[in-house]
Amino acid sequence: MSYFRATAPDVFLTVLRRRAPDICRRDLLFRWEAAVRRVEQAEFAPLENMWGQTDDRRIQLADNIPVRCMLPTLLHEAMHFLVYQRRVTRSSVWKELGADEEHDVMERIDDRLIFMY
Repeated sequence: MSYFRATAPDVFLTVLRRRAPDICRRDLLFRWEAAVRRVEQAEFAPLENMWGQTDDRRIQLADNIPVRCMLPTLLHEAMHFLVYQRRVTRSSVWKELGADEEHDVMERIDDRLIFMY
Protein backbone atom coordinates (compact mmCIF):
# COMPACT_ATOMS: atom_id res chain seq x y z
CA MET A 1 0.00 0.00 0.00
CA SER A 2 2.80 2.45 0.79
CA TYR A 3 4.37 1.91 -2.66
CA PHE A 4 0.99 2.60 -4.26
CA ARG A 5 0.48 5.74 -2.18
CA ALA A 6 3.91 6.95 -3.24
CA THR A 7 3.50 6.28 -6.98
CA ALA A 8 -0.23 6.87 -7.60
CA PRO A 9 -0.06 10.70 -7.56
CA ASP A 10 2.51 10.70 -10.36
CA VAL A 11 0.43 8.33 -12.49
CA PHE A 12 -2.70 10.42 -11.98
CA LEU A 13 -0.77 13.59 -12.87
CA THR A 14 0.58 12.02 -16.07
CA VAL A 15 -2.91 11.10 -17.24
CA LEU A 16 -4.55 14.38 -16.18
CA ARG A 17 -1.86 16.53 -17.82
CA ARG A 18 -3.15 15.43 -21.22
CA ARG A 19 -6.21 17.59 -20.56
CA ALA A 20 -4.75 20.14 -18.15
CA PRO A 21 -0.99 20.60 -18.74
CA ASP A 22 -0.59 22.98 -15.76
CA ILE A 23 -2.05 20.62 -13.14
CA CYS A 24 0.18 19.91 -10.14
CA ARG A 25 0.06 17.65 -7.10
CA ARG A 26 -1.63 20.21 -4.85
CA ASP A 27 -4.57 20.19 -7.28
CA LEU A 28 -5.34 16.57 -6.36
CA LEU A 29 -7.05 15.29 -3.23
CA PHE A 30 -6.59 11.58 -2.42
CA ARG A 31 -9.25 10.05 -0.21
CA TRP A 32 -7.28 6.99 0.92
CA GLU A 33 -9.27 6.34 4.08
CA ALA A 34 -12.58 6.32 2.21
CA ALA A 35 -11.18 3.88 -0.35
CA VAL A 36 -9.91 1.53 2.37
CA ARG A 37 -13.26 1.73 4.17
CA ARG A 38 -15.13 0.80 0.95
CA VAL A 39 -12.86 -2.24 0.51
CA GLU A 40 -13.28 -3.32 4.14
CA GLN A 41 -17.07 -3.04 3.86
CA ALA A 42 -17.42 -4.60 0.39
CA GLU A 43 -20.34 -6.95 0.04
CA PHE A 44 -21.64 -9.53 -2.42
CA ALA A 45 -24.67 -8.78 -4.58
CA PRO A 46 -26.49 -10.41 -7.49
CA LEU A 47 -24.79 -8.37 -10.25
CA GLU A 48 -25.17 -9.20 -13.92
CA ASN A 49 -22.55 -8.68 -16.65
CA MET A 50 -19.91 -7.28 -14.26
CA TRP A 51 -17.69 -8.44 -11.41
CA GLY A 52 -18.12 -5.30 -9.33
CA GLN A 53 -19.56 -1.83 -9.00
CA THR A 54 -19.09 1.11 -6.70
CA ASP A 55 -20.35 4.49 -5.72
CA ASP A 56 -18.59 6.85 -3.33
CA ARG A 57 -19.91 4.89 -0.33
CA ARG A 58 -19.76 1.15 -1.06
CA ILE A 59 -18.35 -1.61 -3.25
CA GLN A 60 -20.42 -4.54 -4.40
CA LEU A 61 -18.92 -7.72 -5.86
CA ALA A 62 -20.89 -10.17 -7.97
CA ASP A 63 -21.92 -13.14 -5.87
CA ASN A 64 -20.57 -15.44 -8.61
CA ILE A 65 -17.16 -13.72 -8.98
CA PRO A 66 -14.23 -16.15 -9.44
CA VAL A 67 -11.73 -16.01 -6.58
CA ARG A 68 -8.91 -15.03 -8.98
CA CYS A 69 -10.85 -11.87 -9.93
CA MET A 70 -11.68 -10.68 -6.40
CA LEU A 71 -8.49 -8.76 -5.61
CA PRO A 72 -8.18 -6.98 -8.98
CA THR A 73 -11.88 -6.10 -8.84
CA LEU A 74 -11.63 -4.73 -5.29
CA LEU A 75 -8.61 -2.63 -6.26
CA HIS A 76 -10.32 -1.43 -9.43
CA GLU A 77 -13.46 -0.37 -7.58
CA ALA A 78 -11.45 1.24 -4.76
CA MET A 79 -9.66 3.44 -7.29
CA HIS A 80 -12.96 4.96 -8.40
CA PHE A 81 -13.73 8.01 -6.22
CA LEU A 82 -10.16 7.91 -4.85
CA VAL A 83 -8.96 11.16 -6.42
CA TYR A 84 -10.66 14.53 -6.65
CA GLN A 85 -9.35 17.43 -8.68
CA ARG A 86 -9.45 21.06 -7.61
CA ARG A 87 -11.93 22.72 -9.95
CA VAL A 88 -13.63 25.70 -8.40
CA THR A 89 -17.31 25.93 -9.33
CA ARG A 90 -20.36 27.44 -7.69
CA SER A 91 -21.20 24.19 -5.91
CA SER A 92 -17.77 23.01 -4.69
CA VAL A 93 -14.01 23.10 -5.02
CA TRP A 94 -13.23 19.36 -5.44
CA LYS A 95 -14.68 17.41 -8.37
CA GLU A 96 -14.59 13.69 -9.10
CA LEU A 97 -12.54 12.50 -12.02
CA GLY A 98 -14.34 10.92 -14.93
CA ALA A 99 -14.41 7.14 -15.26
CA ASP A 100 -12.33 7.33 -18.46
CA GLU A 101 -9.53 9.16 -16.64
CA GLU A 102 -9.70 6.72 -13.73
CA HIS A 103 -9.51 3.78 -16.13
CA ASP A 104 -6.51 5.29 -17.95
CA VAL A 105 -4.70 5.54 -14.62
CA MET A 106 -5.63 1.97 -13.65
CA GLU A 107 -4.32 0.62 -16.94
CA ARG A 108 -1.00 2.46 -16.48
CA ILE A 109 -0.62 1.08 -12.95
CA ASP A 110 -1.44 -2.51 -13.94
CA ASP A 111 -3.53 -3.61 -16.91
CA ARG A 112 -5.00 -6.43 -14.80
CA LEU A 113 -7.05 -3.72 -13.09
CA ILE A 114 -8.86 -3.28 -16.42
CA PHE A 115 -8.55 -6.58 -18.28
CA MET A 116 -9.60 -9.46 -16.04
CA TYR A 117 -10.02 -12.96 -17.40
